[in-house]
Amino acid sequence: MSVNSLDKGKKYEKLQNNFVIFICKYDYFNCGFPVYEFNNKKCEKHENIELNDLTHTIILNSTYKYKDGVDPDLLGFLDYFNGSEPKSEIAKETSDEVQRVKSKNTIKEQFMNLSMMIRDAEVNAYDDGYNSGFDSGSKNTKIEIVKNMLNDNKSIDEIIKYTHLTESEIYNIRLSMQQ
Repeated sequence: MSVNSLDKGKKYEKLQNNFVIFICKYDYFNCGFPVYEFNNKKCEKHENIELNDLTHTIILNSTYKYKDGVDPDLLGFLDYFNGSEPKSEIAKETSDEVQRVKSKNTIKEQFMNLSMMIRDAEVNAYDDGYNSGFDSGSKNTKIEIVKNMLNDNKSIDEIIKYTHLTESEIYNIRLSMQQ
C-alpha cells in the first residue's frame, strides 16, 4: 500500500485500489507465465486470513513460455520490451512515445539543467554556510584576542595592528567587557 493511499485520519474503509506493476526481463517465479497477479495479501501462517488492503501486484514476464489466454496486445508489448520490433498496438504506441522522448533533447536538457541548478544550489548553500561559520568563528576569535590584549593593557594602536579591527569595534568590545 502506498504511503499516500490513505490520508491521515481517514478510515481504512476509504482506501482505494492500488496497482503495483513490475515489468521484468526474467521470470521471477520460473514458471513460464507472462503474467502473475496477486490481489490483497494473505497471512503467512493462516492462508484464510487476508489483509484486504486493495493492493494488486502484477508482475509481467517478458521471457514467458506460455501464452494461452493472454491478450495478444500484452504479449506484443512484452515481446517489444524484450527487444523485438513493436507489433501490437500498445507496443507501437510505447515505441512511438519512447522515440518521441528520445528525440526531444529539450526534455533531457531541461532535466540536466535542473539537476545542475540543484547541485549548484547545494554547493552554494554549503559554501555560504561554511563561509558564514568561518567568518563567525574568525570574528569570535578576534573578539577574544581583543579582550586578552585589553586585559594585558595593550594599546589601541597595537590591537588594531594585530586584529585589523577598527577603533570603534575595539571600543565596543571594551564596553561589552564592562557590563
